Amino acid sequence: MSALVAFYFLLAAVAGSGFGVSYWLNGDIVIEGSCLGASLLLVAAGLVVWSHHLLPNGPYFESYPEMQSPPDAEAEVLATVDRGGVGRRRLLLGSLGAVGVTVGGGLVSTVRSFGPAPNSLASTVWKERLVLVDSDGKPMKVGDLPVGGELSVYPQGFPELPQVPAMLIHLPPGANHPLPGRGSWTPHNLICYSKVCSHAGCPVNLYDRMTLVMECPCHQSVFDVTRGAQPIFGPAGGPLSQLPLSVDPDGTLRSAGDFDHPPGPVFWHYSGSHPA
Repeated sequence: MSALVAFYFLLAAVAGSGFGVSYWLNGDIVIEGSCLGASLLLVAAGLVVWSHHLLPNGPYFESYPEMQSPPDAEAEVLATVDRGGVGRRRLLLGSLGAVGVTVGGGLVSTVRSFGPAPNSLASTVWKERLVLVDSDGKPMKVGDLPVGGELSVYPQGFPELPQVPAMLIHLPPGANHPLPGRGSWTPHNLICYSKVCSHAGCPVNLYDRMTLVMECPCHQSVFDVTRGAQPIFGPAGGPLSQLPLSVDPDGTLRSAGDFDHPPGPVFWHYSGSHPA
């Protein structure tokens, strides 16, 4: 009996390991759910078999209102604990512990799905003066974008990070009205803003070259590109983050620092209803 129970527990440990391995290798929720369910069912089966040998076979009757078993009945119950080979409790408890380690370890490892720590939202890799590249990884240079054109850009080497997508726009000469301290941020009339909406974090993918505004397709927030991407319509509670630009001698575009403020919904960064 002990061998059968231990066998169930060891199979449960293998299934529990499969849950953790699947989570880290492919994240297939069907496989993860199947492994976790199989592990729990095998544990239940082992406990049922074990319990059948732990409990007296009965039936037993006790006269009411006696609330305490007589000494001989207590001794008999204690004697049944080792019946049927249950004396190998170390093996059984060890195999059951293996289930706890594998399943518990797999569950604990899913903590990574909570995402980055809150303090990681305060800055991005753009602060390292990275080259602007397009979706194919091609470095952007002055002259690549015609007047009125726009293009999604990313920091070279970090295209997959969720906070870094930006929109590079070539404004008509004299159209921009830079905010104080931002006069040098737009060389050759090239201006760049974060694509992460300040309302709910949706990608701001639309640009109207006639009205010079960026538009969020999720909740219709509209941002004035020529005035620091301030919201002029919709529920957005703050402007889009602006990325300062610099130009290498060969015309390659780089970030001149990080965004002027952390990109994303204002409630990620501010305790009040308005940004500080």
